[in-house]
Parts: sequence; structure tokens; C-alpha cells
Amino acid sequence: MTSIRCSNLFIPQQNHEQQTREIRFSEHDPIPTHCNGDDPLVIKADVGGTMIHRIYVDGGSSAEILYDHCFQHLCGALKATLQPPTTPLIGFAGQPLWPLGVITLPLTMYDYNGGGSKTTVVDFMVV
Repeated sequence: MTSIRCSNLFIPQQNHEQQTREIRFSEHDPIPTHCNGDDPLVIKADVGGTMIHRIYVDGGSSAEILYDHCFQHLCGALKATLQPPTTPLIGFAGQPLWPLGVITLPLTMYDYNGGGSKTTVVDFMVV
């Protein structure tokens, strides 16, 4: 099963400010029977034309992560847009990890009932 970890849904703007997108739920949205309130938020979305079935949403992260095994499922034209990394990721213990690169992809999320969708462009660090 293909999966990626999609942390915050924020988009760096040209002037280096960040635009934050809210994710909202209503009482009409389905709640899994096994959910106890402490579970991670897992969604499904279209990333660069590939449906990703397990996206982990982490509101506390400062980077959007796309794992290499998911990157490999993208079409060749999209993979060719991978740019060299300009900065490392810093782990909890402070050690740097250099990503394979950075790629800008459209991320589309759909209404649960299929009534609509929202697309935004996200810069992912490929690790």
C-alpha cells in the first residue's frame, strides 16, 4: 500500500509568509468505530495525479514529507521536476538528514460524499 506523511497543509508564499489552510470536520462526517480521539488523522488525497490512500496529517511538523517509495509511483514527467535540496531536515535529536530533493505537486482533497474538492500546491521534501 502506498503511503506518504503529509504534515501541515501550509503553502510558502513568494514573500516568505505562510498561508495556513484549515481542515474542518462536522457532525455529519463519519467517525470510525475504532477511533478513541487519540488516533492520528489519516486521510486520502490525490497527489500529483496519484491517489494516496494513507496520508498522515501532523499539525506539529514544519515540513511536508513525501517518502521515496511514494515518489517512485509518480509519472516520469513529474519525477523530472525534482529539485536539489537547499536545506536539511533536523530530527528530534538534532541530527541533520538531507532529503533526496524538493518537488512541488498539486494536492487535491475530496469531500467525503463526493460533492466537491479543493486543490492546493504543496512543496514536498522527498526522503
